[in-house]
Amino acid sequence: MSALTSLSIQGNNLTQWDNNWLKGAKSLADIAVSYNQITEIPDQAFKNYPSVEIISFQGNKIRNIAAKAFDKLEHVISLNLAFNEIDNWNPDLVVNVYIANSCTLRPTEETEVICKPKDDCPWALKFIQKNGYFPWTCGNENSLVCCRVRKSGIISKKMCAKYASLAYEEMDSPTMLAHSSPIKVFKCGQGNAGLIIGGKVTENHEFPHMVLIGFVQNGSCSITWECGGTILSEYYILTAAHCLNHTEKGLATYIKTGITHRRDKNYARYTIAQRIPHPKYQKNSYYHDIALLKLDESIQLGPHVKPACLYTAKHIPVNRGIVTGWGCTRTLDNKFIPSDNLLKLKLEIFNHTFCNRSYKPYFNRHFKEGIYQDTQFCAGPSDWTEEKDACPGDSGGPMQIFHPGDDVECMYDIIGVVSFGKACPSSSGIYVNVSAYIGWIENIVWP
Repeated sequence: MSALTSLSIQGNNLTQWDNNWLKGAKSLADIAVSYNQITEIPDQAFKNYPSVEIISFQGNKIRNIAAKAFDKLEHVISLNLAFNEIDNWNPDLVVNVYIANSCTLRPTEETEVICKPKDDCPWALKFIQKNGYFPWTCGNENSLVCCRVRKSGIISKKMCAKYASLAYEEMDSPTMLAHSSPIKVFKCGQGNAGLIIGGKVTENHEFPHMVLIGFVQNGSCSITWECGGTILSEYYILTAAHCLNHTEKGLATYIKTGITHRRDKNYARYTIAQRIPHPKYQKNSYYHDIALLKLDESIQLGPHVKPACLYTAKHIPVNRGIVTGWGCTRTLDNKFIPSDNLLKLKLEIFNHTFCNRSYKPYFNRHFKEGIYQDTQFCAGPSDWTEEKDACPGDSGGPMQIFHPGDDVECMYDIIGVVSFGKACPSSSGIYVNVSAYIGWIENIVWP
């Protein structure tokens, strides 16, 4: 499509839209670009970038365009353009361009300010409802406002500290004195010793955030317990999107908490009220394989059933992670059956180049572009002669690390979600990089 005829300019009348004009427009601070009318856009151009990134479109050589990407294309993306460093800006991707003045509204420690349409800013709409006006605009029209939005990761860290307190259990004071206050006893199930690489049975309550997901086929009364998941809050579970609906076993309908063995009798069962796949997830695709389950009642939390923390930084600080699940194990007669016990396994996290080279023979219509560096990673055994990896039944479960730092005790940070693999259990598996989806998770779990 023609770049000039497709543009609908709001604000200044831009008579020229080409590379030279952009390079000369150094006085502009921000440009907000709306995608709601785009009919031709290369899908691969954006799906690698769910958070703030430096984008380089293949063939267009755009440099220094920092984009805050949202979950849906109709949302506005705010761009800060370093005009003197643009080689080839392709305006075919742009429909509505708004000339945005610098916002006078300043960011805070916990919020950032983004220029976006008023109707897409709940904070602005709430302010208008209360005060009857909104003073912070960022364009020549009142439809664009300086929107204050919560910084990604802030609420996750706060909730991590809150849930860490669940490791302490209140008990009656042993002094037997009248009016004595209860005492807090530290009840941490986390193992202190380093894990041996290989599947090991976990201790009771060692991973109190683990849940087992039950599937029910339409019209059936039987439950098949298959995928794993992670407690994030009283109402929400993190899992893989492909674990929401199983062709043979039905819909994800229940979860079990507080178990280590599949047949533990001391557990709680909750009904799933809502299944929320990531909006970019497509069935029969290996990308954006992440989802949330909302329960119909709150989980009873305590030292033995409590949420995990979310790892929010972009780069994983270690080269190994711990995978937990009730996935398949090999029997003596060379068959694979689901494990009755919750198993733990330490795996090495490999670099992106190695992962893509390893999986190149498996690229197909479900996995067209290989492993997305920002939203996926792969991990496997350090010794390829060992048969150790996440296997069927582990899907949706977490890869975790011990929480780094001294700010909280007895907590795991979730860095990945088990997604898929090549040939269990002797090869690397693919994991969803949780930190790439923090904003999406937070907006649902802690709005």
